[in-house]
Amino acid sequence: ESSSFSTQSEPLMNDATHMAYSITVLTGNRWGADSGVDLFITIYGDVKKSDLIVLEENAARVPKFGQNKLDTFHTVQPHLGTLQKIVLGHDVKGYG
Repeated sequence: ESSSFSTQSEPLMNDATHMAYSITVLTGNRWGADSGVDLFITIYGDVKKSDLIVLEENAARVPKFGQNKLDTFHTVQPHLGTLQKIVLGHDVKGYG
């Protein structure tokens, strides 16, 4: 029996009506570019938009959004159609 969970490095496809999306964030290299805030995104397609996707630390609790660092997150969402835009926000805690 296959497992029904997804790790940060291995997204799953639930069925033909869902798509796996990889989201990569590159944090800048300037002083103070790193941030401890929680980011979230909404992905808009020409068919529908995603739910709010919180970009969380992985199971190993590796800090995210460090200066000059790439962070990749995976999510499975209903098929959104052709991607149109991404709206990015944060929780307004701390600096960054």
